[in-house]
Amino acid sequence: MKTIQVSIILILFCILSAQDSIYVNFKLPYLQLQPTLFGGDLNGDGFDDMVFVGMRKIDQYHLGVLETMIFFGETYIDSFPDIAYINTPEIPSYKICYNGDLNGDGINDMVLSDIGYPDWYNYGMLWIILGKSDFQMEPDYIMYGIDYFHGDYPYDSYFGIDIDCSGDFNGDGFDDLYVYAPGTSPEDYGYFWVFNGGPEIDTTDDYFHKGEYNSFTGESYSIGDINGDGFDDLIISRFD
Repeated sequence: MKTIQVSIILILFCILSAQDSIYVNFKLPYLQLQPTLFGGDLNGDGFDDMVFVGMRKIDQYHLGVLETMIFFGETYIDSFPDIAYINTPEIPSYKICYNGDLNGDGINDMVLSDIGYPDWYNYGMLWIILGKSDFQMEPDYIMYGIDYFHGDYPYDSYFGIDIDCSGDFNGDGFDDLYVYAPGTSPEDYGYFWVFNGGPEIDTTDDYFHKGEYNSFTGESYSIGDINGDGFDDLIISRFD
């Protein structure tokens, strides 16, 4: 297996001019498995933070275990993660989002999924970690996919294969959580859920939709306020 060393180049725009930008080059001995994430302030210090998921390169032909690193934003960026942990079957990292504030405290929250939980069954699982000044990788809520298919066969359904927490669909000032699962193959109905945010996170789905046979309903989606009424809207696609 051929692996690569990942270089992350941060372009810090101090002023809106390329001449005033700062370039920071991170060289990490990892095979990157998903895009580097920006856009959320997990510890409430006023700086956005960066999340990186990858496998450490042991040598030219071998990779180590899956690791996740969090770099807290600061005035002077360095390449040393503030939080680094080895992923195990109990710690999800397939998909990560932290682009929303689910409990409305002014600090972004993190949602992580593990679609392969548990081994051989693959119904999926989510962690919700509320942002806080002493942010740590410890879940405040755990959601098991087997509980959310409303009587359908949940195995190999991959609850959480895509997630987003940036939209406020009911306009209450709390961001809401969107979750997608393709469902068991070859049926691949496509399922999606909305969990409304609030001071206490509601782990009971507030909206559930099951698509038609082989439609993958909800796999592609977009979130935004299309009609300008102050409520975020959800656009989803399906295969016909």
